[in-house]
Amino acid sequence: MFTIIRVKYRLTAMQDIIIQSLSSKVIKQLLLSKVGRESPIYALIGDYSPLAKAPEKPIKMSMIYRGERALWNEGWGDPLILRRGTEYAFHITFIDSPKNAARLGVDNGNVLRELMELEGNFRIYGYGEVAVSLIGIEVIASSELGSGESWSSVKLEFPAPVLLQYPKPPRLRLRESVNALYPLPQLMIWNAAWRWSLYSDDRLPPSLPQYAPLELRESDHGIRAVTVNVGVKERGFSGWIIYRLTSKSKERAANYIKLLRFASLTGIGRSTTLGLGQVRLWPLNEAR
Repeated sequence: MFTIIRVKYRLTAMQDIIIQSLSSKVIKQLLLSKVGRESPIYALIGDYSPLAKAPEKPIKMSMIYRGERALWNEGWGDPLILRRGTEYAFHITFIDSPKNAARLGVDNGNVLRELMELEGNFRIYGYGEVAVSLIGIEVIASSELGSGESWSSVKLEFPAPVLLQYPKPPRLRLRESVNALYPLPQLMIWNAAWRWSLYSDDRLPPSLPQYAPLELRESDHGIRAVTVNVGVKERGFSGWIIYRLTSKSKERAANYIKLLRFASLTGIGRSTTLGLGQVRLWPLNEAR
């Protein structure tokens, strides 16, 4: 069992500030300016930390939001600007699991305290000033995810780019990433189940991704291919999709719901620590 902690913040720019194409990098600046090198947060997100290349980290920074819109662009066109006096929002999610220490050597102890202390005025990019205030904390036990829920359809929205990788057969020895340009159900469930296994000892049926294309059926979508710069430019997708949940197995249906709820809190695909792969979820019909 593990716990998901989401800390929500308000951000106000004191002047117009041009920012990077992924606004989550502003949040990374805020965190690194607040914590010391001995902090578990620094160990997870610091550029020179031994864990910098770890494939899955239990801390997730969102994009900065203006209303419902996540601030990011594909690296061309008009720059992203935080406007003076405008209020924005962001959140940071931490997955508090006993398995973190064994897998990453990270002590969970001080993370929540340090996240709660992320308030005050900060200087970013050497010239801009922003004010940050904490507005709420949400705590969810893994046992609550999907508990008692029953859907016939679900809408997923991807407000930030998603880099959803195909699994790499070891004998191909591929170094580059190969990303899907569409939220294929089997890849969605495979990725969520893999990340679930890193935090929980609850075993999921290994056949679940094989059934997913037949039991999470696409009924409508507004998906588009996008480019995102994560050190190199990669292609992914954003937009929305509606799945119909048609499984006659109550166990598999419950596992799909649990994993989609998990993804809505922790993201899907690669680079979720930097705000990619964010998922919003709306059940469209509670009665199946």
